[in-house]
Amino acid sequence: DLVLEKTGDSDVNVKVTVNNMGSVSGDETVQIYVDDCESSVVTPPLLLKAFKRVTLAPGEKQTLEFNLDYTSFRLMNAKYEWTLEHGKFRICAASSSRDIRLESFITL
Repeated sequence: DLVLEKTGDSDVNVKVTVNNMGSVSGDETVQIYVDDCESSVVTPPLLLKAFKRVTLAPGEKQTLEFNLDYTSFRLMNAKYEWTLEHGKFRICAASSSRDIRLESFITL
């Protein structure tokens, strides 16, 4: 479960529910990636912005919370200035950059 909530002009609260569906305890590192869908300059498709490691018992479920601020969405524009370009962003919850489990979009 991935829930996005704007908490300011350029702040987003991200909640991810993780469930251990296996029969033994396990660790998972939940990673949050941001993709700027409408930037004026070329940006990498996925930028790691937050992560947390969690240990879950068999069948255990836990909700993790991440707070993304201005620095998570800014980019260096063509004039080499850090700026936030408002528009559509894709937020991904993943086990790794090659294993995206959930994604959602938000407009800032």
